[in-house]
Amino acid sequence: MSEKTASELVDRYLGVVGTLLPAGQRADILAEIKDALLSRLEERQAQLGRALTQEETEDVLKAYGHPVAVAAQYSAPRPLIGPVVLPWFWLVLRVVLAISWIGSVVHAGIAFASGDPVGHLLGQLAQALLSATVQVTGTVTIIAVVLDRLGAAALLSQGFSHMQATWRPRDLPRPTATPAVPTVTGWTVTWDLIGVGLVALWASGELDTVLAPLSTVTHLQPAAIVLAIRWPLLAAVIVYTLLQVMAALQAQPRLRAVLSVILYAAVLAGLGVLLRHWPWVEAVGVPPAAAAAVAHGMNTALGITWGLVALSTVGALLWSVAALRSERKAAVDPGGTGRPDLAR
Repeated sequence: MSEKTASELVDRYLGVVGTLLPAGQRADILAEIKDALLSRLEERQAQLGRALTQEETEDVLKAYGHPVAVAAQYSAPRPLIGPVVLPWFWLVLRVVLAISWIGSVVHAGIAFASGDPVGHLLGQLAQALLSATVQVTGTVTIIAVVLDRLGAAALLSQGFSHMQATWRPRDLPRPTATPAVPTVTGWTVTWDLIGVGLVALWASGELDTVLAPLSTVTHLQPAAIVLAIRWPLLAAVIVYTLLQVMAALQAQPRLRAVLSVILYAAVLAGLGVLLRHWPWVEAVGVPPAAAAAVAHGMNTALGITWGLVALSTVGALLWSVAALRSERKAAVDPGGTGRPDLAR
């Protein structure tokens, strides 16, 4: 294998590790890791008395450790919650907090529509948000500490065993001219999971059950076309969330690109069907004149929303097609030499 290909594998490895390191220490840590990797590669080459093949180079990188595991070694110590449980703690805390806050805001909005004084509502909302934050944070923290002490870290580590055994340095993304910045963060995945939960509640009809006791004025009745897309929409949201998780883990870039193209094309087709069926909701439980005004305003807002989602989906589809072409090119010519990779 050429030195250029070996250097590219090392650069890909360091590029992924760098996205997970603290910005202030990234350069020094990457320099340390690079020296260690090059030393191991030179030692292995000296043992064999010849240049390393691509597979042998990858074996050295894999023996050094998965990029996520290597970067975790340089994270700041967390005496209360261990480094393995900590990411899951933050994820669960964000999801539960967001759901609690959304519930408080929805409750306040319904009370406002019922005619409650604004000043009284703001006070209640502030109290509800503060109470939810303290209770949720305390409860989730206690559970995380207990699980960490009971050995949950070992169980979570076992969950990554397949990823540790099957990842390949050649599948890591190419480094850019500027320091790589993760495009998918913990907050991104958190909001995606919240979206999955809300769509699942709506698709199953449980969301109406939850909100029914709070609604005393207006109820929005979805049209048949909206009810028909409930389960396909839930499937699309779940697939999208899985793609976001894969992106956060830098896993299977080619498979991710293929699934993204299929997903966004399907979403565009669904939006095309949806946009041809007006109206999408009607208001019940209020006088006819008010119901018509409420329904018209809601349908107008939904129409604008569908249009914005369609434009966003077109952009995401074009981006995914470009990513797929880039991954196919990398598969044919991984070293950027202009020659196909006959070893794959």
